Amino acid sequence: MKYTLFLLFGICMSQLSLAQGYIDLTREKARKKLEKTKAHNSNMNILLQESDTTLSYLVRDSSVQNFDLLLFFDNNNRCYKEKKVLTCDSCYQKFLDNILSDKYYRWTKINNSTYYSRFPYRIILETRLAGEYTLELKRSDMTGNEYRKTVRQGL
Repeated sequence: MKYTLFLLFGICMSQLSLAQGYIDLTREKARKKLEKTKAHNSNMNILLQESDTTLSYLVRDSSVQNFDLLLFFDNNNRCYKEKKVLTCDSCYQKFLDNILSDKYYRWTKINNSTYYSRFPYRIILETRLAGEYTLELKRSDMTGNEYRKTVRQGL
């Protein structure tokens, strides 16, 4: 039973851990994607909440660790930031490893807590270990030259 719940949690998390899974999606497309994931994991207590600027996917089930996925939307209703909050260090490490192992984005480590994807995607990954384990992916507003210069300095 415990193994089955862990497996279901793993499936749910693998669907949510992809880099740029929601960046640049419209609010409607992001909501549909989250509702599909929620339906796929119907045996878990998952809350889907919405406000003017955010969409929240909250896993609150006693059989698994808490997990929060917060999506932030700009004035054009496009997702510009994803924030994943975890309560377990091994879960956090799995998410981070999964994101960084995606060779498509060619992540460059800038410092101990910041990574930049290759230029065309202009996604910044920031990690935080204080209190909660947080991974934040956001679309960069830097110009192309600024972005490239920052990545070169990180090498």
